[in-house]
Amino acid sequence: MFSAGCALFAGLFFVITSGGNLHFTSDTLVYSAFFAIAYALAGIGFFLSIKTGPLSFTSLISSYSLIIPTFYGIFVLNEEVSSTFIIGLALLFISLALINFEKKGTERKINAKWIFFVLIGFIGNGMCTVVQKIQQDAFSGGFKSEFMIMALAIVFTSFALIALFAERKQLAQSFKGSKWFVLRGLFNGLVNLLVMVLSARMNVSIMFPFISAGGVILTFIISRLIYKEKFSSKQYMGFVLGVLAVITLNL
Repeated sequence: MFSAGCALFAGLFFVITSGGNLHFTSDTLVYSAFFAIAYALAGIGFFLSIKTGPLSFTSLISSYSLIIPTFYGIFVLNEEVSSTFIIGLALLFISLALINFEKKGTERKINAKWIFFVLIGFIGNGMCTVVQKIQQDAFSGGFKSEFMIMALAIVFTSFALIALFAERKQLAQSFKGSKWFVLRGLFNGLVNLLVMVLSARMNVSIMFPFISAGGVILTFIISRLIYKEKFSSKQYMGFVLGVLAVITLNL
């Protein structure tokens, strides 16, 4: 129900910002369906990752998913491989090795269940951008709002129906916590709005590293101050290298 609520309020954002100027076409539906699958995998994967492992590293791995559309550009669209991409990829693998390091005898935060869930979220999050790219290329940059509204409507409907059966005994509790999925959906819309506004005022090469790294750092601060997550010195080093990897891969 949480995921359904997030999709609902994220979709409402696109309805509002479209100003009612919407033209739906069946040709866009297939792209929306594939995006909905990727969006659902990302949402559920990272949601369960947060439940089973550290918030800070989940956020970091989420940012790493940008290498999926990058690989799509290199291997499918034949885009040039930059030196910054190679450096960023090397930093990424070093970071992964370090954050997986935990001293013997300590409670293990990085476990198989967390790795499985974060991998699902990683693939889903990366494929969201790939499907968006394919849709925009197919329609010459058109039908952005229609594409997103249909995709999020599919996600909302699917999760809501599943929740009615799988969570029927807990639906009352779900609605008591509705403020959290409302906030998440609205923040998702706010991020999209900021990206559109900033992209017209600053270079993309500056904007995306700033947004990606800023989000990871903010999540790390919250995880330390509010959730009291503690890590080894090597894991801290891995986190720093991870942020550098995110910035470098975005350049």
